[in-house]
Amino acid sequence: MEESARDQPRPAAPARRRRNARKQLELRKALAECEDQLAKTDKPALERALRVHDQAERALRSRRKNWFAKTEELERLGEILDHPAAPERLADLDSDQVQIDGLWHQDELAALRSALFEAALTLHEAWLAEVGRKGGGFGGNIVAISKLLSNNNPVDDKHTASIWQSLFMVVPIVSTTFASFARQFRGLETGSIGWVFIDEAGQAVPQAAVGALLRGRRVMVIGDPQQIEPVFTLPSALIGAASALSPHTAQGQYSPNRVSVQMLADAANRYGTTLQDEEADALWIGSPLRVHRRCIDPMFSLANQIAYQNKMIFGLAERRPAGDAPPFYGDSAWIDVKSKVSGKQAVAEQTDFIVDLLAATYRRSGILPNLYIISPFKEVKNSLRRALTHARWTDQDGYTGASPPKLQKWLQERIGTVHTFQGKEEDIVFMVLGTDADHRGAAGWAASKPNLLNVALTRAKRRFYIVGDRALWQTLPYFREAANALETVQATEFLARNALEVRDRNPVLWD
Repeated sequence: MEESARDQPRPAAPARRRRNARKQLELRKALAECEDQLAKTDKPALERALRVHDQAERALRSRRKNWFAKTEELERLGEILDHPAAPERLADLDSDQVQIDGLWHQDELAALRSALFEAALTLHEAWLAEVGRKGGGFGGNIVAISKLLSNNNPVDDKHTASIWQSLFMVVPIVSTTFASFARQFRGLETGSIGWVFIDEAGQAVPQAAVGALLRGRRVMVIGDPQQIEPVFTLPSALIGAASALSPHTAQGQYSPNRVSVQMLADAANRYGTTLQDEEADALWIGSPLRVHRRCIDPMFSLANQIAYQNKMIFGLAERRPAGDAPPFYGDSAWIDVKSKVSGKQAVAEQTDFIVDLLAATYRRSGILPNLYIISPFKEVKNSLRRALTHARWTDQDGYTGASPPKLQKWLQERIGTVHTFQGKEEDIVFMVLGTDADHRGAAGWAASKPNLLNVALTRAKRRFYIVGDRALWQTLPYFREAANALETVQATEFLARNALEVRDRNPVLWD
């Protein structure tokens, strides 16, 4: 007998429902655990993120408001200053015109700066006139300033800062040297001087500047590491041994025979450029002032080539002179004078040429010329001064005997080593090299770096003459470029082309 459909076994629905119920309970439990976990951990993080987001939104609105205000101010100033052009790209900063013009340098802005400075001085003057009068209350300060400057320091150092502040209200800038800084500013504490400006910092050893750096709140270091380096005479072995005593100096990074204040300041400056040199290691220059406004060619181009890898920019109107003030000796040249050294570096024939040149110039014009005569070597300097002191001088009237007026002063101020002429300038410069083939070591020292020749070149604004053995010096670094750039002329030809008559330096007198 067949079974009917309703007699067939049915699926276990209750069992499925029970399983589904258990799964739902498990899911609800897991969900509750997740919600609990979120409430304990993630919700605070979310709330913090929302608070940060809200703060960022407020900061953004504030900065937008500030941006719009600054933009309006920029537009207003642009109208006042005739919309000075700013570089559109970072690479434009390297262009000659941007370097020459500078950023935001306009005649009207410069006039406003000058007017502001003048007004500040007027205010100080008015203040001093008021407080300096009898009963004004400043008389005691003036007496204290006088005592301080005469090295009669107050007994109590706590008054020193106040006395200096009083002086700075009268005279805003005081100049000194590192050698006298410690004595002059004794009693001043750390950060007690608002600004310290260090000029010619390429010549200063780091240790000399410590006291000034300590007392200055802000310091500006100005110098050129490609010019005269620090002169430090202690043996290198002693400096190395002293440096090795501390792990902070063991690498010699502060050694006075290796670095200057300028080099350390450059190293701390993130803005700058690197000078690559085939003859020496690469050198980092911080915030270089690239525009040169002193020398014309060939001095500018030569210095740019040997010391600055052509990174300098010519800032004058003309590269060649339109005219010259007397004495005019013609274009820059290499005056080839070769002979033997008498002593260490001095060459008598080179000294004689300078004597002939100056004696003939004096005989023609009646005055000693405005020029510099410099040498890498002290012996050459001394030889020139001695020879000119005992030279046979003849004036315009033909009278022979008396030396030119103030000859010794002229010799002291206008003849010296390259080191003593750093920071000076003159229209005409003669560089007397000395040395001969048997003294190549001295010549090699002078040519070991571009610094000496660079300083000599950049003292001359209009004319530069080298007096030396061209065959010797043209084989040496840096002087090789000078020999190639300058016309070579013999001493007699140079004097003749300038119509300078040479007379016997030691005439024989007959009865």
